Amino acid sequence: MSKIVIVGEAYGAKEDMFKHAFVGSSGAELARMLAQADLAPEPVHLPSELDMITYWKKAKETLDIHLANVFPLRPTDNKIENFFTSAKEGLKTIPPLRPGKYLQPELFHHLESLWQLLLDLEPNLILALGNTACWAVLEESKISEIRGTLRISPRLGLKVLPTYHPAAVLRDWSLRPIVIADMIKAKEEAESKAITRIERWMTIEPDLDEIAEWISRPADFYAVDIENPKYEVRPNSFVYLRGQVSMIGFARNANDAMVIPFFDERKPDGNYWPTASQELSARRLAERILSSPVPKVFQNGVFDLTHLLRQGYRPKNIVGDTMLYHHALYPEMLKGLGFLGSIYSNEISWKRMASKGNNLKRDE
Repeated sequence: MSKIVIVGEAYGAKEDMFKHAFVGSSGAELARMLAQADLAPEPVHLPSELDMITYWKKAKETLDIHLANVFPLRPTDNKIENFFTSAKEGLKTIPPLRPGKYLQPELFHHLESLWQLLLDLEPNLILALGNTACWAVLEESKISEIRGTLRISPRLGLKVLPTYHPAAVLRDWSLRPIVIADMIKAKEEAESKAITRIERWMTIEPDLDEIAEWISRPADFYAVDIENPKYEVRPNSFVYLRGQVSMIGFARNANDAMVIPFFDERKPDGNYWPTASQELSARRLAERILSSPVPKVFQNGVFDLTHLLRQGYRPKNIVGDTMLYHHALYPEMLKGLGFLGSIYSNEISWKRMASKGNNLKRDE
């Protein structure tokens, strides 16, 4: 059993020359980022290919960090797409790299060799670099959406953390702090094979008594978030108006949260509450939380507060905004809630759980 296996995509020019993964400029940058995340020592300044071979050998022997590539060969014109072909000629037993790009059948043995290597090494963590590595071990390839979120490989049963390939970092330097943040997470996750997630209790379809009982529990602070629907007209049904608040979510700590809904797409009239008096009571209970002296934290609070004020709520004691805090510290990074979740938590990528048809609020 090993600690970490770093999986890349294929050989570049230098790697092909030395038949060794990550010995060129991408490998040197990978080593520098690992060092900044305190996962490995700093490489020598301007390392040669032989320096990098020595570096990776020591990383394997002393730190139990292994390297692998999906394809231990170099694609024509250095384009990974040249290993893939059309649906008509490509392999159908595995998902395409992207729509219309299926693996050439004669290259499948490389994929099988990678899977066997990973099963033999049985690492605590696979660090999958880029789309091709994620496709090979997770059967997904939208790296910008899945990076930073831990998951178990459906084929291998091993823990995987996707992040950007160092070659992408060299093309777009703004990705570098994101990769380093992912590697800091990788350092902790490499200590065990399991994914440890915080146990959470969420009340999502409460009645009035359940809301009142939840409010009665003590809280040192409240995290608050709203959802508001886009304008939508359904024939012979109901109308969603832009700017309305469809639900308000509250959390008293990392474990206990509640959603007070007002709209329900499953109902013919779109109302969650059966009567106007019940909805009014629910809104008054929400106002009790918002106007209480307990400190409150928002994510993109300018957006949420604008809509809450329009609805007649008067929130008090607002002490912070996670989006603004993060943006002040790391202005070069994204600041949406989904991105912050990938950096600061081990939650699944919940933004991808919603279909495109759902009317979710933008928070980036």
